[in-house]
Amino acid sequence: MTINPKALGALLVALAMSMGCSGASPGSNPLVHGMESPPDEVVEGCDMAQKKCTRCHTMDQLLTTKVGNPEAWRMYVHRMRLMPGAGIRAVEEPKIVKCLVYRSFGSEGLATLEEKAK
Repeated sequence: MTINPKALGALLVALAMSMGCSGASPGSNPLVHGMESPPDEVVEGCDMAQKKCTRCHTMDQLLTTKVGNPEAWRMYVHRMRLMPGAGIRAVEEPKIVKCLVYRSFGSEGLATLEEKAK
């Protein structure tokens, strides 16, 4: 059996892109898709979440998980950061939380989160 190098290359590129290894534009991040003008800090957090959280979770899990309030996301991401192999640094944790809170609760959720942090 002979493998066509061009076909193999295209397959590897498609695989890398599906795994978040592409350097694709921020607009291609499914976590941001459908958001109306999210703040830059939310886009940054969603890019981090796409890279870090999908090490252990599927993108579908990130897109469909429901929590009761913004604080629940903070506790959940903190717990995940402490898991061996998570690869989430302490400085990345609040950025990822902002993404997930904004996805779930919008700007009102971010305001609640920031109010509790005071």
